[in-house]
Amino acid sequence: MAFARFAKALPPSLSLAGQTAIVTGASSGIGRQSALHLARAGASILCSDLRPTPNDIHLHQGTTTARQEPTHELINRLGGKATFQEADVRNESDWESSIEQAVKLSDEGRLDILLNNAGLTVFSPEGIVGESMEIFQKVFDINVKGSFLGMKYAIKQMQKQEPKPFPADCEEELDDISRSDIDAEPARVAYSPPESGTGGDPTIIPKPSRGSRGSIIQIGSIHGMIGGPNEPAYCSAKGATINMVRQVAYEYAPERINVNCICPGYCSTAMTANVSPELNAIRPTYWPHRGSPRDIAKAVLYFARDAPWSTGTIMAVDGGTTCR
Repeated sequence: MAFARFAKALPPSLSLAGQTAIVTGASSGIGRQSALHLARAGASILCSDLRPTPNDIHLHQGTTTARQEPTHELINRLGGKATFQEADVRNESDWESSIEQAVKLSDEGRLDILLNNAGLTVFSPEGIVGESMEIFQKVFDINVKGSFLGMKYAIKQMQKQEPKPFPADCEEELDDISRSDIDAEPARVAYSPPESGTGGDPTIIPKPSRGSRGSIIQIGSIHGMIGGPNEPAYCSAKGATINMVRQVAYEYAPERINVNCICPGYCSTAMTANVSPELNAIRPTYWPHRGSPRDIAKAVLYFARDAPWSTGTIMAVDGGTTCR
C-alpha cells in the first residue's frame, strides 16, 4: 500500500501525519528502516547522512531491488514526503542547517522527532592495549559529540514550539468507551496552558493536560549497558550516550520534551556484515535468530507515537542478550 494511503487509513492514535522528523544515518540499516517506517505512518522525513546511497549498495548490484535506492527517493516514490540533507553529525553548522531545513519541510514549522542514529562501530582484536587514540577520538566524536549536538539543537528548536498531543493522547480511555460522546472528543485532552478553562480562578483545577514539544530518540547499544568483546572505545562512547539521555531527559521533562534511548542488540546490518566468525561466536543472542533493522524501527515508532509519558527510558531490543 502506498505510504500516503496507508497513513490516511490509520486512526489518529497511530498516525504521525503532520509531524516532521530528522533521521541521522538515514541511508542504511537502522536509520533507513526507521525513516521508512516513520514516513509510512505519515511523518515528513529529513534524511541526514554523509551520502544518500546505502552503505550496503554493493550487496545489491545487478538487481532491481529497492535496496539500491536512496532512502528519501524511495519514500517519495512510495507516496511519502522526504528530502535528503548531506550532514556530518560532528559539525555544528550542519546541525543548524538540518534543523532549519526540517522546520521548512514541516507544514507547521516544527521539528517533532529527532532520531539520533548515526554511529560508528570499531573492533579492536587486541582490546584497549591495541586501540589507538585516533580511533578512540573518532568513535567519541561521532557517537557522543554527534549525539550531544543533535540533542542540543533539537531542544533549542523544540523550546520554541507549543506542546501538541502525542498520537497516543488521541486514543479514548478504554474504561470510558461507553460514553455517549466518545466520538465527539478524545478522552485525553490536548495540552493547554494551566489557565485555560479556569476563567482566571486559581481555585478551579483544570483537567489534566497532555502534550509534548517534541521527541528525541537516541540509538544507543547494549554495549553501553554491558561490556562487549573487542570494543573498548565503542562501549565507552555508548555508555556515555546512555547517561547523557538520562541527564537531558530529567532536565527537560518539565518543558515537555521527551528523550529516550533504544539499545539494539546484535542485528544484521551493513555495519556488522564483516564481523568474523570467531567474534560472532562470543556475541550470543539467546533468541534463535539475530535481529534486523526493522525490529529497531518498530521500537522507534513506539517512542514516536505510543509513549507520551516515557522519558529517560533505556530500552534494550536485543533478543535476550542482556538477560544475563
